[in-house]
Amino acid sequence: MIQETLKLVKIHENTHLIDQCIQILNEEWPRESQKRMATMKRSSDNFPICLALINSDDPEKVIGFVKLTSEKPFNPVIFVESLVVVKEYRGKGIGYYYLTPKCNNNGNNKILMCKNIL
Repeated sequence: MIQETLKLVKIHENTHLIDQCIQILNEEWPRESQKRMATMKRSSDNFPICLALINSDDPEKVIGFVKLTSEKPFNPVIFVESLVVVKEYRGKGIGYYYLTPKCNNNGNNKILMCKNIL
């Protein structure tokens, strides 16, 4: 199963992956790279948090990205603003497989999608 070799890492702890994340996002939703960089730099252990999906066999290659936000403590809901997996890895349930545990581990019981999932 492919999910066994994949890992989510925090962008603010792995800043060397930011350029790849920006490229993946811009392939689906073109936007100025400077604006994307500003978003990445706001990532923290609290929300918003930006996560890169990597393969443990090649940890320098980003194969997916997700940005999560929340209104905690007022609302125990996670908002998914961007979720994208590179084309060759799509259709394998990767986004769902990794998104659900991350949200549930933070004590949230609802996930709201705010954009298209690719």
